[in-house]
Order: sequence, then C-alpha cells, then structure tokens
Amino acid sequence: MFSRILASKNTFLKRSFSLWKNVEMGPTDPILGITEAFKKDPAPNKVGLDAGAYRDDNGKPWVLESVKKVIRNLIRSNIVG
Repeated sequence: MFSRILASKNTFLKRSFSLWKNVEMGPTDPILGITEAFKKDPAPNKVGLDAGAYRDDNGKPWVLESVKKVIRNLIRSNIVG
C-alpha cells in the first residue's frame, strides 16, 4: 500500500514539474542577496537588518536607536500614546 502511494506521489511530482519546465525563472530577490552577503561577511560585530524583528545574543528584543528616537518624537507631539 505504502509503495503504491509513494509511486503515485512521484508520478504527480514529475507531472507537476514538467508543467513548469519551459517557464523562465524570474529575477532574483535583492533582499535574499543581502541576506546571503550578510552570511558570508566574516565581520565579528555585524548586525543583520534584513529581518523585521531584531534580537540580541540573549534573544531579547533590540530596537534600533533611530526607531527609539522616532517613537520619542511621536510621543512628544502627541501622535502616539
């Protein structure tokens, strides 16, 4: 039974891929390129800014100083609470 399911799945996958064999690949995502360059950089004090949320080495949230400044300014001008 298992071998029949596996064979059926393999047939489905082959058919699925054959539908796309003539479709040209789109351009690479520049954000992924930044991530790859970051991973290859040997600098010991590098900071990756390609993710939406940043954490320090202890897993605690790390807020950019520029973001803190904007929040303080918004609070002072009563735009946020």
